[in-house]
Amino acid sequence: MPTQIALARIAALAAAALALAFAGTAAAKKLYAATAHEEADGRSAGVLYVVDPGTGRSRVIGPIRIDGGEAVAVDGLAVHPKTGVLYAITTGAPGEPRLITIDTRNGYAQAIGPLGERGADMQFDKDGKLFTWLLDVGRLGVIDLATGRVHPMNKTDIPPSRTAGLAINPQGLAIVAARVSKGVLDEVDPATGTIVGGLALIDASIINAVNALAISPGGALFAVNTSKAGRAKRELISIDTESGNIMRIGALPDEVDALAFDQDPHEARQSKLGLFLFIATVFLLLNLAGWYRWRNSG
Repeated sequence: MPTQIALARIAALAAAALALAFAGTAAAKKLYAATAHEEADGRSAGVLYVVDPGTGRSRVIGPIRIDGGEAVAVDGLAVHPKTGVLYAITTGAPGEPRLITIDTRNGYAQAIGPLGERGADMQFDKDGKLFTWLLDVGRLGVIDLATGRVHPMNKTDIPPSRTAGLAINPQGLAIVAARVSKGVLDEVDPATGTIVGGLALIDASIINAVNALAISPGGALFAVNTSKAGRAKRELISIDTESGNIMRIGALPDEVDALAFDQDPHEARQSKLGLFLFIATVFLLLNLAGWYRWRNSG
C-alpha cells in the first residue's frame, strides 16, 4: 500500500510538471499588432493590440504614446529574444522615423533615437541583432539598440517598394515580402545581401500588399495583408513556407502595419523547466514501477 501511494503521488507530480510545460509554451505564443494611422493634418496615432493567431480577433491594449503624451504610428514590431522587450519603429510623421520601446501592459512608449532611414517592418535574429527592411533602397539595415541609428547593409537585387514585410527564419535567413506582386517571397543572406532562395506563392492573387511578417515560436509564418476591399483594411493570413499555400485567418483592425510574437525568455525558461521535471518524474515513475513488479514477483 505505501508503494502504491508513492506511485500515485509521483503520477500527480508528473501531470503537474506536464501542465507547467504546456502552460509556459502556450503563454509564449502571444501575438502583438500595431497600427500606423495618420490624421489628415499629418499627426500620427497608433494603437497596440493583442491578436489571436487562430482567428485574427484582437483586443486593444492601449494607444501608443511616448512618455504618455506624444501619439505615434508604428511600422514595425519586434520582441527581443533575450530580454523580452517590445521594440517598434515609428512611421515618422510628423518627424523622422524613430526606434522606441513599448510597454505591453498599456502601450506607453519610450523613444530611443532617430533611424536616419525609412524602415518597414523589423525582426531580431536569435542573437539579438535587430534588422529592418529599407524600402527606399531595397536592402537590409541593422538598427543600433542604443541609439536607434540604422546601418544599411549590402545591396540586394530587390527593387525599392511601397510596402514590405520582414522575418528572420530559424536558419538565420531574412524572408522579405517586397515582391509579392510577382508572386514570390525572397530569402536573403543578411551577411552578403545575396538572394539565396525564394518561395513561389500559390494563389498569390489573395495578397494585395504585405505590410508585416512574423514567425511564431512554432515556425509558422504569418503576414498582414492589405485587403483589396480598401486601402486601410487589413487581414491576417498564414503562408506555408514549404508549399507556398496562403490561408486567410481573419480581419484585423484597420491600418495594422506591424506584427510580433511575444518570446518572453522567462516563459521559455518556465516551459523548459516544466518539461525537464516531467521527463525526470516519468523516469523515476518507470523505475519505481519496475522495482515494484520485481518485488512482487519474488
